[in-house]
Amino acid sequence: MNTPWNVFRSGFVFNRKLRWRTVRLRIPRGLRDVEPEEYRRISYLYRKFEERAREYGYSLMEPSTIELFETVCKKSGPDIKNEIYVFRDKSGRELALRFDLTVGLTRYVVSNPQLALPVKLAAFSVMWRYDEPQFGRYRCFYQWDVEIFGADQVMAGGEVVDFSYKYLNSLKIKDIEIRISSRRIMDRIITKFLPSINPTEVMRIIDKRDKIGLERVKELIKAEAKEEKRVEKLIELISRPYSVDEAEKAVKKIDPEIAETDEFRNMMRTAIVAESLGAKNILIDFSVVRGLDYYDDVVFEVMSRSVPEVGAIVGGGSFSTLPRALGRDITAFGAAGGVERTLIAMEKLGINIPAPSPTGLFIAYVDKQFLSYALRAASRLRSSGVPCEVDLTGRKMDRQLKYAEKRGYRYVGIIGAHEAERGTISLKDFVTGEQVELTLDALLREFSQK
Repeated sequence: MNTPWNVFRSGFVFNRKLRWRTVRLRIPRGLRDVEPEEYRRISYLYRKFEERAREYGYSLMEPSTIELFETVCKKSGPDIKNEIYVFRDKSGRELALRFDLTVGLTRYVVSNPQLALPVKLAAFSVMWRYDEPQFGRYRCFYQWDVEIFGADQVMAGGEVVDFSYKYLNSLKIKDIEIRISSRRIMDRIITKFLPSINPTEVMRIIDKRDKIGLERVKELIKAEAKEEKRVEKLIELISRPYSVDEAEKAVKKIDPEIAETDEFRNMMRTAIVAESLGAKNILIDFSVVRGLDYYDDVVFEVMSRSVPEVGAIVGGGSFSTLPRALGRDITAFGAAGGVERTLIAMEKLGINIPAPSPTGLFIAYVDKQFLSYALRAASRLRSSGVPCEVDLTGRKMDRQLKYAEKRGYRYVGIIGAHEAERGTISLKDFVTGEQVELTLDALLREFSQK
């Protein structure tokens, strides 16, 4: 065989070069283990998210991972069952694994009317969707979410857009571009110029623009509509993004009356508020009609112009119909960001998330007879706030030191007969090569200064 691997029917894998074998145990299709290095990267994004959320006054929480399916239906209708994990529990109740954070956060706000308005919530966790797996897209994935309930919709929208920009900026993602639109404006335009077809159906086609291209979008709309000349006007409107100043002229060219509507003014004011807060590179793009079963007014997407192939990293908008559907008439505006997609963008941009070196020390011992002293020393150090690790294998000293170096420790505390007798530890610095004998008190003082 050309390969050193030999997979047996028993499920064992044997590597002839390394002389070890392991068991191959499968996990369900579309799922994965988040390994330590990936988890470290995700944790970095979480820490940055938490910092930014607290700066903006959001309260972090964790909505239930399981919802009643009847609650989920309020958002997306019963057809959503084909796209998510749905099951019955032992009591026969139909339940669903959450597929986003918005439903749970909205249910929480609706169910707690005593909360002072506006309610600003943030969450960062895992979701499940029964989508076809593809690169960077799994059936279990991480997402972050910020929502504002019960505020002025324009002000809330401007802040959410700005938050999204500032969060990605804190991750050093460059060339961030924000594209804002309005489903209500598009609904008005389509209803007026293409009355023969359902506006939602047209927006579903437009929503596929990035996947199928503008020409294919035009073909599909023409196949449904009778007003071919008016289709050309619609295609012209969605063919490119506009600056905030250009957007009004573009809409007036289609229909001057729409530029005077509250919907148009709200969209423009949302962009202006976001700019006033510091968000940059804001464009008006009427092809952004995301979340057709979700959003109901202003919508937006955020991407990096340097990695357009990644697509939208953040998406959001107004979803005030959802709290109303659940029983409370309040405004709602929010955004969600895909964590895995953000990491892909950062990797393509060459943004490294530095691996933190262990800040404490590794305690190695010459012989097993000194293990008890090593454990007591480790306990003392840990209780004083100094992170440390003790070898738990009983291997020889040279292998302990190699392990500590491989793990990234700069400092190693060495314990032998001399140290055990005197109640000391010899501290070795891998970088300088220096080694000094210290009492535990002196060692604690040494690390309190690092």
